[in-house]
Amino acid sequence: MKNNKWLFKPLKLFILTLILFIFTITSVSANTKEIDINITPNGYLFKVSNIKPGDWMPRDLVVKNDGKQDFKYTAQVGETKSYKGLLEELLLLVKKDTHVLFDGKLKDFKGLNPRVLSKGAQETLFFQVTMPYELGNEFQGSAAEFEIIFYAEGITDTPPSCEEDPSQVGCEQPPS
Repeated sequence: MKNNKWLFKPLKLFILTLILFIFTITSVSANTKEIDINITPNGYLFKVSNIKPGDWMPRDLVVKNDGKQDFKYTAQVGETKSYKGLLEELLLLVKKDTHVLFDGKLKDFKGLNPRVLSKGAQETLFFQVTMPYELGNEFQGSAAEFEIIFYAEGITDTPPSCEEDPSQVGCEQPPS
């Protein structure tokens, strides 16, 4: 019986080593993401109370490409909740620098059209929610919630940059 015990010991050691190797490979590949969108702040962009008609809440949201390849991203509206109809009355402005991406009632915002972001790059989007001045006392004690979900999809047909391949058309150096 003792001889059988020594026979299985190398087999147990091999299986333990194999499991450890598979675990190591899995954890390494999880850290190297091809597509990785990072949104800051992560969580609540607006969490305010005691707003009154005429108040506005400006916020910057940073979208960053922390992955290994260029991607295009979109933003879509997820779940929404409205108490006493406030969501239907709030105004939303979304801009990238001076370019207006959306300007209208929050209830009409369906998301953002696809935007391209190169690997390692980031962009800041400006969001502003306004409670119209015309709203009266019927909105006291009201509330609104909305969720914006960001999606990223890799772009595989983008040409390399001039730094990566200076020989491509359009990358030539002007004559000195």
